[in-house]
Amino acid sequence: MLSVKRTLFVGASLLAIYILFFLSYANLVGPSFGYMGFGNDFSSSRFFFSFLFVVFTISFIAFCKNDFDRYICVLLFVFVTAPNIVIFCFMPSDYIIVLWSVLCVPLTLLFMRVLPVFKTKTVSNDFQCKFLWFFLVFLSMLVFLAHGFKLNLDVFMLKNIYELRLESRESSTKSSVYAYFTLAKVICPIAIIWAFDNKNKLMALFSVFVLTYLYMTTGHKSVYFSVFIILAFMVGKNSHFDKLKLFLIGIVLLFCILRLLSEFFELTLFESLFIRRLFYIPALLNIYFFDYFSDLKLYYSGSFLSLLIDYPLDRVPAREIGLVYFNSEDMSANNGYLSDGFANFGSLGILISIFFTSWVFKFFKAYEVSPKYYGIIFVTFYAFQGSGLSASLFTHGVFLLTLMIPFFLRGSKKGI
Repeated sequence: MLSVKRTLFVGASLLAIYILFFLSYANLVGPSFGYMGFGNDFSSSRFFFSFLFVVFTISFIAFCKNDFDRYICVLLFVFVTAPNIVIFCFMPSDYIIVLWSVLCVPLTLLFMRVLPVFKTKTVSNDFQCKFLWFFLVFLSMLVFLAHGFKLNLDVFMLKNIYELRLESRESSTKSSVYAYFTLAKVICPIAIIWAFDNKNKLMALFSVFVLTYLYMTTGHKSVYFSVFIILAFMVGKNSHFDKLKLFLIGIVLLFCILRLLSEFFELTLFESLFIRRLFYIPALLNIYFFDYFSDLKLYYSGSFLSLLIDYPLDRVPAREIGLVYFNSEDMSANNGYLSDGFANFGSLGILISIFFTSWVFKFFKAYEVSPKYYGIIFVTFYAFQGSGLSASLFTHGVFLLTLMIPFFLRGSKKGI
């Protein structure tokens, strides 16, 4: 009976999320943001075709037996499947985008089941503490030497964000960039939860301070919100399903509130900021990436095969797309692994991206990472969603995080 209730709850929540996505696009994104390229030409045939995929995906996720698997699939549905399927109903795009936005869900679970992970032993609590303190201080100094200290309170009101980003880009160094993302995506998130677990108030406060400083320095909203996401997942019962339920209820309530604010109070800024910016711009960029790279492939010449293959563009893909489709390379249209995989190797490239992202999630699952760390899993997922594969793994620190999972995040298992 409990399993049936969980299945119905997950299925109903995902269907509600899809409907809210659809309403946001039909009432706000499509009609109001055509100047950005969003179409508003609803097609009943495309809707029927895509709705079948929605039903299939929701059913597949709802009937998953493992709650950790469900969580990963829900993240894929919310950030990849649903927005790409909805936008397909309102503007013609390549069917392959819809296909891969659906296939990424079962393929991720397949790879998570078959891929191996290495065996390790645990490390002492004292070593963990010293390790985290060293990298918190050392990496913070690298960022500070490049940017200095800026008390920029406007960013907390989401003002002058893009001006700040341009300014920080000019003062960045290669070492400060790596230090910044390693702190924001790996060290600080781990340190916050580790500090709460071990009642180390000084480390917790310092980690939050560092994340706040990083946000004031660069204006990356994901860094600002990551603190709240990490702390939110520490609330409530410590079970996989309870964290999944917390996420689903939170998403449904957030989407409902944003829609109501827009519909009845004409406060569209918040729905635009969250729904359009976080979900529909990546979906729109998928259309642009697939269009631009339909007859041109990079073959990873801009990353780990740069020494073997000549790079064919004058600028990185994000700036190329920004220049071609938004008439400004400063737009820097970074996008997730569907776009990056296709730009590099077509459909095979998407499969490669799914393969490696699944391997990272397998480490979380294999080492029975506590549900209280679901916020870190979310931050990791979002790194893949917003950047190319190599950038996520190395620049954003996901590869380092994966290596740290067995030593800092493991649950009850002492060896795998």
